[in-house]
Amino acid sequence: MIKRTFADIPIYDFDEIDSTNKYGLENLNAIKSDFLSESTWVKAVVTARQQTDGKGRRDRQWVSEPDSSLLASFIIEPKFFGTMLDTTLLITCVNKILNGLDVPSKIKWPNDVTVDSAEGTKKLSGVLTQIAGDYLVIGVGINIKNIEHSEITNVACLNDFEVQIDRDELLKIMLNEIVNLKDSDYVFENVLEKYKSMSSTLGRQVRIESMNETIEGKAIDIAITGSLVIEMPDGRVVELSEGDVIHLR
Repeated sequence: MIKRTFADIPIYDFDEIDSTNKYGLENLNAIKSDFLSESTWVKAVVTARQQTDGKGRRDRQWVSEPDSSLLASFIIEPKFFGTMLDTTLLITCVNKILNGLDVPSKIKWPNDVTVDSAEGTKKLSGVLTQIAGDYLVIGVGINIKNIEHSEITNVACLNDFEVQIDRDELLKIMLNEIVNLKDSDYVFENVLEKYKSMSSTLGRQVRIESMNETIEGKAIDIAITGSLVIEMPDGRVVELSEGDVIHLR
């Protein structure tokens, strides 16, 4: 492991690790001793060239080969306690950066960055948030190049859009975006409006497969908690805080 800093943010960089999120969760007390800036939203970052046991939502595996993805977990002191808005803010930063690289990505609720193609919607980036005491560990994965011999077909990578960048450069761009956030970027109304403007889910007919039920309706809004607001066929309005979204049309 190599330890370095970027704008007073400590970075723990591994050649190989089971999971960057797991390391952040299990070593938070030790990492806290390296926190340098009281004002920075992101307190530390754990990153790796390769994960051997990376996880996504619902314990799904995040497949990676060395340097094929940016794999980073951001240890964050929440600005929006009790909501999903810290995750929302981070994923809008990710999407803004990708759009700046001329990648036509959008955010698929709740936490995927996707691109549409002739073959359908493909996942380019994903975010996983876990609670660690008074902090959040938010894992971000961004596909940079194709994984050889992979049987997964519904994924996209930056190389598909002729973006030539390595994980270190991409991480620096992300951290630079984060440290330059303004006070207005932390206002919850502004976080929501930016997220909504980048959403590929709002205005669509969707099917939501949650842990307890499956429902269909029209995605009409994002609540201040970050929940998805669905208008049902009978006119009822419901809010969902989790679930897999399938865009129907």
